[in-house]
Parts: sequence; structure tokens; C-alpha cells
Amino acid sequence: VVAEEVRSLAQRSAKAARETTDLIEGNVAAVDKGSMLSDQTATVLQEILDGTTKVTDLMSEIAAASNDQTLAMEQIELALTQIDDVTQANTAAAEESSAAAEELSGQAGSLGEMINRFTLAEHAGQHSHSDDTPANGGRNSIEIGELEPHQVQQYDYEE
Repeated sequence: VVAEEVRSLAQRSAKAARETTDLIEGNVAAVDKGSMLSDQTATVLQEILDGTTKVTDLMSEIAAASNDQTLAMEQIELALTQIDDVTQANTAAAEESSAAAEELSGQAGSLGEMINRFTLAEHAGQHSHSDDTPANGGRNSIEIGELEPHQVQQYDYEE
């Protein structure tokens, strides 16, 4: 009877030892799996951290590029404003030049008409006082000899 109880106890002990071994092996496998999952999680988290760092760096570069573009646009705007000012000044100058050219053209025409009224003698002393109709076909004449600056030596004009 005692032997049977010892055998029964030995069998139960062996069974409990196998169950304990199975539980330990299961726990070791679960720990290994947990460790592997923890390593994978750490790797994924590191990749996320690296990706976040890259995104942050890219955002900083984009912000710097945007600032550079803003400065460039401001410079372009300033240059365009200056070009507009110069264009307006050139337009005003062109209009003034055009008006002056028209005025000079009118004055040149008037001077031409005035000059056509006169005949200049080629040599001093060629002047006719003999009758009311001059020898030059009815035109008035001015005779010019050698003149000092701003001095007219002989002037004869009739209208």
C-alpha cells in the first residue's frame, strides 16, 4: 500500500514536474516572443523618430526657402516699382520732348517764313536805293558786310 502511494505520489510529482516544465517553457517562449516584439517595437519607434526628424528638417528647409522666396519677391516688387517709376518718368520726358519738338517745328516754320521775306546781299555795298521796287524782285534787303559779333553795320529794310 505504501509502495502504491509512493508510486502514485511519484507519478503525480512527475506529472507536476512535466506541467511545470511545460509552463516554464511556455513562459520562456512568451518572454522570447515579448522580447522580440519589444525589439521590433523599438526598431519601429526609432524609424518613426528618424522619420519625424527628417520631416522636421524638411519643414525647416521649406520655411527657409519660403523666407528666401518672400525676400526675393519683395526685391522683385521693389525693382518693378522702380521700373514703373522710370517708365513713367521716361513717358513724361517723351511727352515733353514731343511737345518741344512740335513747338520747335512750328517756330522753324515761322522762321522760314520770316527768312523768305528777306534777301541777304552777298557783298557789302550791293544795295539799290534808286526806286520803290528793289532790283531783287520786290523783296526787302539787308546788306551785311564784315560784322563784329552783335553789331550790324548796315541795315536797310522796307515793308
